[in-house]
Amino acid sequence: MPTPLRRGGRWLAGGLLLGCSLAVAGGELEAKVQAAFLFNFTKFVEWPGDADAPLTLCVSGAENLGRLLAEVVSRPSKGRALKVEVGRPAEPSRCQVLYIGAESPRVGELLEGCRDAPVLTVSDLPDFVRQGGIIGFFFAGQPG
Repeated sequence: MPTPLRRGGRWLAGGLLLGCSLAVAGGELEAKVQAAFLFNFTKFVEWPGDADAPLTLCVSGAENLGRLLAEVVSRPSKGRALKVEVGRPAEPSRCQVLYIGAESPRVGELLEGCRDAPVLTVSDLPDFVRQGGIIGFFFAGQPG
């Protein structure tokens, strides 16, 4: 059964680091793997609010990932439509999933913007989880 998304140490006791041991050439495969993970995360989390409303997956600072994610989300997740927004969100708290890439300015402000909102924050930035993010990607052999 999916777990409701909670912050502040009640149900979600900290960050989660996911490792992937792929030999990545160029970065296209890396982006595809991350897009697949982001799509699959929507299957295991329940967000409060209207269960029929679309889930918004925001991608800031990783346009290539946003493009690939838009291809993946053409199918629904648990009966809910998915939509992708690429670029720095005006209101990060309106996203259900927020991926913060290396090219995203002011990471701390984005995290602060969704501190008390039910937003699953994900990144492959070093120390992302220590900064308050929820899921941090890293690749084997790369500092986490």
